Amino acid sequence: RNVGDRYAIMLRPGAELPLDDIRHAYLHYLLDPLPLRYKAATNSKRIFLNYAARAPRLPAEFKDDFEALLTECLVKAVELRLSKLSPEKLAVDIDAAESSGFVLVRALHRQLLRGFDQSEPPMNLFFPDLLRGISLGEEGKRLEAVQFAPVEAAPAAAEPAAELSELDEWIIEG
Repeated sequence: RNVGDRYAIMLRPGAELPLDDIRHAYLHYLLDPLPLRYKAATNSKRIFLNYAARAPRLPAEFKDDFEALLTECLVKAVELRLSKLSPEKLAVDIDAAESSGFVLVRALHRQLLRGFDQSEPPMNLFFPDLLRGISLGEEGKRLEAVQFAPVEAAPAAAEPAAELSELDEWIIEG
């Protein structure tokens, strides 16, 4: 959970930690401030929100908040970069993210490969260069042709539950 600049991770006790969820939350903690810190660089790419807003699967919180969309795309791109997937699996994951409306994942991942891996500065200094490396014209043309995935249909109605015994009803009530 995050409220403003305060972040909290709550975990259920159990045998297996949700490491992917923890990494995702930690990346948000590190990357969330960057679009606000570099407002001019961020605003120069705001046009991509128009492409993303057409995606039926894109969660509502990203359809009118470019900073949130940009950060989520960057987090997804970093996660893909860290996962060291085969080229085929990487292409499938990038296509899936893009078809769900996260339109900057491909471009940000490409920029991470081109610039960040060979650069010296940390991400908080590299961020404006990362955004400057994304071509509005080139990415805009590519995104015009993207077919966004439709919203998945609601699951079929489940079969009616079997009648509960009196003991089961007491347990549920308890």
